Amino acid sequence: MTATQQNVGIGALGGAAVGGVAGSFGGNARMGALLGAGVGGLGGYLHDQLQRSRRTYR
Repeated sequence: MTATQQNVGIGALGGAAVGGVAGSFGGNARMGALLGAGVGGLGGYLHDQLQRSRRTYR
């Protein structure tokens, strides 16, 4: 598993957990988890790309 895949997976997992909890307050934990996973995965990917760009220029 590559570093990018790990970062995206961790972001998606964390996002799903937070989204599920937040969604449960609104009455739809599944939708919250689904949206949270998408946002978290995107955040993990962007974080990975930012770290890669910093390593390249140093």
